[in-house]
Amino acid sequence: MATSSLPASPARPVRDRLLEAADRLFYAEGIRAVGIDRILAEAGAAKASLYAHFASKDELVAAYLANRAEFSRRVITRELDALGPDPRQRLFALFDFSMGQCDNPDFRGCPFQIAAAELPDANHPGSPVMLEHRVWMRNLIEGLVRQIAPAAPAELAHAINALHDGAASQVPTGTGREAMRGARWAAEQLLPQVRAT
Repeated sequence: MATSSLPASPARPVRDRLLEAADRLFYAEGIRAVGIDRILAEAGAAKASLYAHFASKDELVAAYLANRAEFSRRVITRELDALGPDPRQRLFALFDFSMGQCDNPDFRGCPFQIAAAELPDANHPGSPVMLEHRVWMRNLIEGLVRQIAPAAPAELAHAINALHDGAASQVPTGTGREAMRGARWAAEQLLPQVRAT
């Protein structure tokens, strides 16, 4: 879900240009690898403009992650809503959507998994943003599993969430599509067994 790689338009508000530049560079090259000067040059902004909107690079990182989270949730919700109410179809569509992402040559993997690997400090301003998004995804999967199999133990939803999360982590190795296909298959095997017991 990378944004456009076109240069930021100087007609756009400086905060937007900074976030657009940060989004492109942080996702493509890594948060630690990209310095403030690079972002300023890409955004066509002065350092004073940056600090007028963000207290530090860490605050800019948190805003980048918040934008990514909002965009991701909006896209996932739209994709699932287009399918109708069937919870089984909606659940497996999550895996299918993630598989489709792997076909995008600019897709490096889940931006939150990537950021978490770069930002292990729980006190980083981006940490609550990453946690909130992971909780949102977990709750989405748990809600769908409960609709499919109301009597299933909570561990089933945790397992299916772990399957999706683990497969997503394989994208940087080039095996994300295969891993996600396998995760989907495993989730399909688990659900009928639970419904039969």
